[in-house]
Amino acid sequence: MLRISLLLLGLAAIESVAIAQDHYYCHTDDLPVSWKGLSQPAKIVHSSAVFLELGTTVPELDVRNTQTTAITNLDLVIEYLDEKGNVVETATIGGAVAGFENAMHAPFPLESTETWKDPLGPGETARVHGMSNGNRTVTCPVSGQITFAMARFRGGAIQKYGSTGWQVPPLPRIVPELDSACPVLQSGILEIPVKLKISRGGDVTGVSQPSVRDRGVLAWVVDQMKRWKFHPALVDGQPKDSELSVDFVFHGSPEPNLAAISPATPSVLIQFFPSGRDPQPRCVEAFAQLTETSTIP
Repeated sequence: MLRISLLLLGLAAIESVAIAQDHYYCHTDDLPVSWKGLSQPAKIVHSSAVFLELGTTVPELDVRNTQTTAITNLDLVIEYLDEKGNVVETATIGGAVAGFENAMHAPFPLESTETWKDPLGPGETARVHGMSNGNRTVTCPVSGQITFAMARFRGGAIQKYGSTGWQVPPLPRIVPELDSACPVLQSGILEIPVKLKISRGGDVTGVSQPSVRDRGVLAWVVDQMKRWKFHPALVDGQPKDSELSVDFVFHGSPEPNLAAISPATPSVLIQFFPSGRDPQPRCVEAFAQLTETSTIP
């Protein structure tokens, strides 16, 4: 479903921010993570996360069951904060016993979860893992906070724990495949930062009006984005109209130059570049590391 960057293979031993060849990525180990105003179904004993250059976050938490009953499923929403306390990324993660993956349905999409061999008994520790495609954080987060948790216990009881106003940003259900060519660029790369407006039904309704010279390119991309369908943003578990900070990036080459992308604030990269394989060049689009035809149920 996803094309996962091989960059992951080289990050295992990194324990702090790393910058290489002008490409941004960040790996944090023992990142402080707290529970934001909610009861704790488990204790966090270790936390790490990788933030990749295209906007993919790979969080891992080791959690200890503090309840008196074994846990079969655990899903979490975690916000990552910069040094000023601003939220730079929100990720969803989960863990479930093999065979129980569909025993509990989270109110948000989960791109990836950890599979446990056995239920997490009282006092036992297990890993909760995930992968979220969203903001390129620009800076390395310094802390995290869990805003929502949902646990299923042996026997079938399900408990929800949520802070007031907990949120999950919109996420594509599918990245469409284009059948047209990319716009002709006057230079090798063009960046257009906008606020993408997404309805509570998951439809793209427009963009904010940025100050850009090439209105023709912006009109083209807005027309393409109206073909997309999103999981809508959630607030307290309910779908809401939202605005997503996006950096539209157009490349003149089939090999995107990631080092040339320089968003000033955390935002989602939606890239367009010509296909190098088709006899008639067409445009390829990507949301973070989700390439065309990628789906998130």
